[in-house]
Amino acid sequence: MIAGILGVPESDFARFRDWAAVIAAAINLPVSGLQEFVQRADQTTSELVEYLNWIVTERRREPRDDLISSLIAAEASEGKINEKELISTLILLLVAGHETTVNLIGNGTYALLQHPDQWKALVGDPSLARNVTEELLRYDSPVKMTTRMAMEDVEIVGNRVRTGTEVIFALGSANRDLRAFEAADRLDICREVGRIMSFGLGIHFCLGAPLARMEGEIAFQTLTREAPGLRLGATQPDWRAGLVLRGLQSLPVTLQ
Repeated sequence: MIAGILGVPESDFARFRDWAAVIAAAINLPVSGLQEFVQRADQTTSELVEYLNWIVTERRREPRDDLISSLIAAEASEGKINEKELISTLILLLVAGHETTVNLIGNGTYALLQHPDQWKALVGDPSLARNVTEELLRYDSPVKMTTRMAMEDVEIVGNRVRTGTEVIFALGSANRDLRAFEAADRLDICREVGRIMSFGLGIHFCLGAPLARMEGEIAFQTLTREAPGLRLGATQPDWRAGLVLRGLQSLPVTLQ
């Protein structure tokens, strides 16, 4: 989806998927085989930047109705971004628009199948899919943590944070805050979810939040229609390693 919005040819979708997976894994910095992975991540980044430079050149010559062409127009006519920022933005959109939504759908499907009563309720009323997406974003956040750098001295809940200090925000923990959500550890697809932290907050609020919510809603509606008899498989799911992104490597299921 994000590759299509950017304007990447469909024939290159698989390459973009692989690039996104490697760069997203780099965010989690796996401890085992770190040196080899860093080399792979550097190679992947070089390949991606080379590809994006090529497609940007093509769109400069022949603009299309896609996001890359729109960003080029912003660079050329509006002076809002430069060449380096353009490529960096495209990489950000690729990774953020792919990995997080994949994890939302995977984690959410697993959570629903772990709670057969909730899955049955959704199958019985697919119109709940929008609220289901919101609750699943809260219940098992695709992004567990993020960081911010203090640009000035600030006090947070009685703690002084000095300029230049990096602060870690545990988004997954905030989404299970008992002060904000009743029975926060319970999956309830009918609850009034309210404000969640899965997309951040303020000026750093996720640019792709409306798209992610729409993709989740469509995915869960489609799943109930095409596979109402979906059940968990006999073996346990395999989770990807890492502290920042939470997502499945595999999810064994059966279809009854």
